[in-house]
Amino acid sequence: MTKALVMPGNLTGLLTKLAQAKAQARPTRPGRKTILADAKRDATFGRLPAAPTFPESNYWMTKHAFKLHELAAAGDVEAVRAYEIGGCNTYSRALRGYRDLLIAVIDKPTQAEPKAKPKGKAKKGLEPV
Repeated sequence: MTKALVMPGNLTGLLTKLAQAKAQARPTRPGRKTILADAKRDATFGRLPAAPTFPESNYWMTKHAFKLHELAAAGDVEAVRAYEIGGCNTYSRALRGYRDLLIAVIDKPTQAEPKAKPKGKAKKGLEPV
């Protein structure tokens, strides 16, 4: 015959309250800033994003980023598109993301914006200005 463990009712409630208090007391971690955070912010405002900085151990990625920035500042969108970035690590993906941001910012001004149509009906004989 096995004996079942019986916990008093108030102990179960106490354990639940302790678990909830522990969950609420856990500090929230601030989100990490990504490599492209500043570049994305600049791109949303239509500014040419500055080249991201990579750790010293990946100085060659910083060289590529500055080269891409030079090409974009010169307005050579075809050279930026054709710039080959090899690799599949985090820094290569960030560099490809930076290249895509540059292309988006360079292409944006060249897109023709649609003219706003006048609201309402034009009266006969009057032309909208």
